[in-house]
Amino acid sequence: MGTRRTGAYARTMAARRSLDLAGTLQLVGTAAVFAALWTLADVSYFRSYIPLAAAIFIGIAAACVGLIVQVLDWERLGGREAIVAVNGWIRAGAVPPSVPLDVAMPVLVVRERDALRRWAFLPAAAILGTLAIMNLVTSDAAGDRLVWTLAIVFWTGAASRVLYYNLRWLPALRRLVRDVRRCPAAAA
Repeated sequence: MGTRRTGAYARTMAARRSLDLAGTLQLVGTAAVFAALWTLADVSYFRSYIPLAAAIFIGIAAACVGLIVQVLDWERLGGREAIVAVNGWIRAGAVPPSVPLDVAMPVLVVRERDALRRWAFLPAAAILGTLAIMNLVTSDAAGDRLVWTLAIVFWTGAASRVLYYNLRWLPALRRLVRDVRRCPAAAA
């Protein structure tokens, strides 16, 4: 698939290493969700076995894991700068002439494949969200209710993000991939 060329392009894009507002919010949100869910789960389920300081430490460790997961996901797609650039191509409906198409095509195909894989996330979000709602309704402790409320918010937000991206941008991404495949010179 041209991973060597894609890697070179990713290194070029990553050399600029700027972080936009959306990227910052993604990092903060990921860390907060990981920390909140793990800390609340620890306090809720192990409240008689685990000291509060240990639960807070686990929450901080979970936040760090969340940051690492998010950065690795960005790196898999070429870094945050590359993601922003490819989003611009998708919005514009064309690959800039400065980007070689043998480099752009694998990046676009990976993004299209990722978007298609995200559809499989919706049934999982529906099932886990339903389970969280059922647990929320049957919970007695306030800590349990808070954990399940956060889980519901998480699954609803994650499913909404998948729906928004795939309904709003997947058709444009598919058109761009089709145009580049059909007529590489016209797509540039």
